[in-house]
Amino acid sequence: MFGGQNIDLVISGTRDFKTLSGGDKLRFDHLMSAYFNAIESTIFSRNAFLLGDETLENWGHLLRTRMLPYAGVRDWWSEAKAIFAPETRAWVDEQIDLPTPLRCVDPETANAPGLLSKLLSKAGSWGSRQSVSGMNERPSSRGT
Repeated sequence: MFGGQNIDLVISGTRDFKTLSGGDKLRFDHLMSAYFNAIESTIFSRNAFLLGDETLENWGHLLRTRMLPYAGVRDWWSEAKAIFAPETRAWVDEQIDLPTPLRCVDPETANAPGLLSKLLSKAGSWGSRQSVSGMNERPSSRGT
C-alpha cells in the first residue's frame, strides 16, 4: 500500500499534504483513508468485544511513532476526519494529544533527504510484521 509506486507520493504527502495537487492529492487521500478505515474497523471490532484492547493499543503506537510525527498526516486528518465515525475521530484525536516518548523520526528532521524512504523500505509492505530497528518490539501487556 505505502511501498512500490506509491512511495514518492507517501513521502511528499506525509511531509506536506497541503501542497499536493490533483491526482496526487486524490491518491494520497485514498491511501490514508484505507489506512484509517483499517483502524476504524479495529475500533468497532474492539467495541463489539471481537478484539482485545492490545490490538487497538498497537494501532495507537504505530500512529504515534510512524504517522503522526508528520505534519502532512495531521493536515490530512484535519481535512478528512469528518468522514469517519465519531468514536474514530475521538480516538485518533486522543492519539494526537498523547505524549509520545518514542518516535521513529524526529519531526524537526523529517525532511532529511531519503530518511522516510529508508524507513519505508526497511518496513516492507504495509501489514508486514518486520521491525524497523526493533521499534515493533515492545513489552506485551500479557504476563510471560
